[in-house]
Amino acid sequence: MKKTSKHRPPEQKARAPQRPEREGQKARRSHQTGREGLFINNWSALEEYLRSRPTALQKIFHAARETKRLQQLLADHGVALACEVDQEMETGFAAQVTVQYKDEEQLLREAATRSEDLIIACDHVTDTRNLGAIARTAAFFGLSTLLMPKDRQAPITSATLGTAQGAFATVSPTEVTNLGRTLLALKDCGYWIAAADMVGTPVDHMPTRYEKLVLVLGAEDKGVSTQILSKSDFKLSIPSYGGKLESLNVSVAAGILIHALRAFSASGKILPQG
Repeated sequence: MKKTSKHRPPEQKARAPQRPEREGQKARRSHQTGREGLFINNWSALEEYLRSRPTALQKIFHAARETKRLQQLLADHGVALACEVDQEMETGFAAQVTVQYKDEEQLLREAATRSEDLIIACDHVTDTRNLGAIARTAAFFGLSTLLMPKDRQAPITSATLGTAQGAFATVSPTEVTNLGRTLLALKDCGYWIAAADMVGTPVDHMPTRYEKLVLVLGAEDKGVSTQILSKSDFKLSIPSYGGKLESLNVSVAAGILIHALRAFSASGKILPQG
């Protein structure tokens, strides 16, 4: 089911190649190296970056005992990268990475050309690890865009990257000044907006299939805000089948909803309304 409406020119917002520092998202010192920046220290995450986005890797600080393993890993992927032994490390490594953001103009330009897509939007998710888990889930299911507001939103930190396990090698975050306005612009590009909400339509009883959809996930304590709910086309919930707890962690809910939407899209079936 496609949605068409009069085209609304996207907000023209330029962003410098290097993301500027601002309150709440200034460079932090890594607990692994004592150096400022974003770091990963998981081998599987490092392999994902080497495979999917090696240009995001800046330098690797490592224990002397990891030299041979790192050299072999870099050679296997054909990547030349500066490595430095850190005498304070007894084992392991810390690879400095940059997160490559997609600006809003680029997001809308790409969205207008797609015939089928699923975008995840965070409406002020406040926990950095939840943000990383959502990105990891999005990457697992083949999604490429994570939309989030600039303010009152968990920043991407080394803890986020640790939980994401290499997800940001394939998922590009897009920060926007006004999430509601961006959602309206995506509507102009043919997207439907679905908000995760406890009183929404059960996701396994969706009445139809949507080729272009934005799934909005809300803050851990408040859910999707009233302002964003007012801009959504419909609400989706996860049936508990008699469970006693009222809600799920936002990253767990993201996994269930994305899987259900992906399965529904793949089946092409119209599920009965219940």
